[in-house]
Amino acid sequence: MTERCYPAHPFVGVGAVVVREEKLLLVRRSKPPALGLWSLPGGAQETGETLTRAIEREVYEECGITIAAGPPIAVLDSIYTDSSGRIQYHYVLIDFWADYRWGDLRPADDAAAADWVPLAAIASYPLTGGLKELLGDWGLLHGVPSGPPDKTLYRTIGGQAL
Repeated sequence: MTERCYPAHPFVGVGAVVVREEKLLLVRRSKPPALGLWSLPGGAQETGETLTRAIEREVYEECGITIAAGPPIAVLDSIYTDSSGRIQYHYVLIDFWADYRWGDLRPADDAAAADWVPLAAIASYPLTGGLKELLGDWGLLHGVPSGPPDKTLYRTIGGQAL
């Protein structure tokens, strides 16, 4: 496996926005660069794997549930530097709207925890950089939207690595 810390090139990662019964699926990260923070479930795309297959696999592996990937709703540059300014982590993240299909939530070893978080409580969670703003842009901090957003957002997130 290629080293993700101080990479020679960016890694492609995928994330899922899964809303069920006015709750959002979130995971607490068990690895840097966002160790201990709550985020969307997801992970790295594998060689030869489509983006939608990657997000469906990652959510199943990380959370034990089956989803159906919908449209992409955000493209993010996630870049973290160390104290000397070197690129420590660089991911290109693509977040997808996704529908819950079945399964019982049970986090795997790459997630310290997983939970269906009530939309009204999300703002009180320690979230990864930029996630609260994205959730606000998608309308998820003010109730359940009727479906995926009508446009894909582009952002740069990151900062100094934790």
